[in-house]
Amino acid sequence: MKILLTGATGLVGRHLLPELLAAGVEVRCFLRPGREKALAQPDLTPFDASRVEVVHGDLRDIDERSDEYVGHVKGCDAVVHLAALPPTAPKEEMNQINIYGTRGLIAATKKTHKTKRFLHFSSAECTDSLIYNEFRDSKKASEKPVRGSNLEWTVFRPAPIYGPGDQRFLGPILRKIEGGEKFDVPGDGKIRIAPVHAGDVAKAIVACLHYGMAVDAVYHLAGPGIAYDDFLNACAAMTGKPAKIQHGSIALKERWLSVQDLLTSNPQKKLEISARRNDLRFFLKDHVYPTQDSCEQLKFAPRPFPEGVRQACASPWWRTGT
Repeated sequence: MKILLTGATGLVGRHLLPELLAAGVEVRCFLRPGREKALAQPDLTPFDASRVEVVHGDLRDIDERSDEYVGHVKGCDAVVHLAALPPTAPKEEMNQINIYGTRGLIAATKKTHKTKRFLHFSSAECTDSLIYNEFRDSKKASEKPVRGSNLEWTVFRPAPIYGPGDQRFLGPILRKIEGGEKFDVPGDGKIRIAPVHAGDVAKAIVACLHYGMAVDAVYHLAGPGIAYDDFLNACAAMTGKPAKIQHGSIALKERWLSVQDLLTSNPQKKLEISARRNDLRFFLKDHVYPTQDSCEQLKFAPRPFPEGVRQACASPWWRTGT
């Protein structure tokens, strides 16, 4: 089997590559020019980069130039599309990659007339109707061309992903704890979240490639639920310092935001208040996801967070912030 892989230098991609190569899968990586160095230095998740084929391109323009990218897909049995911009990216750039980049890659895949499988990485936030953000909207929109493509598609909806080298989710939390900063946690800290280790996600993707029935299917990839305070304390155990957690009334915070909203006519401040309200709503419910199908069909076996974070922090990579 041969696949085209986008997002190879990201957290999941770096964990996925050694799993694919160990399973005998041939890999062609779709990289932006200049990203070869990142691929050739797999420090925390080692693999033999010489066994990987590289093609160059940019998802920012593939929607308009899909004909030019057909050759990148040609000869592959499947496409595994991990590449995306995170919530911190500007909205226009995020939509360009997450929505239009996906649409262009689908178009190029269909034009090969032979590549039928398309595995797409979305987000569990698409299942969280209570929480709104532009990243979730971009991921919801990215699923539409996949699910309407007539290809043999599979959509993954992962919870927050962590692992060694994770500078988006786990690293900043660990540094905040080590720096003695406080965590302002609305409510009692008992809402559950379900972070998932990148290594467990990678194994599920490889299993999906070899499972012929995983077609026209959506799979959630999430870890066992853990209370928010317990999550912070498990992270703190890696730093040797306690997590400074401060709880507050959600109702009082909501009322204070309402007062602030009434007292300002500044559109920018109103947007900031709306964003803070959205952040507050996160603590109104559990964020755990149905993984029964993933576990039964893909042999997905997510490790508990305390175990996973110990493995992820076996070396102090997170102290550097790079």
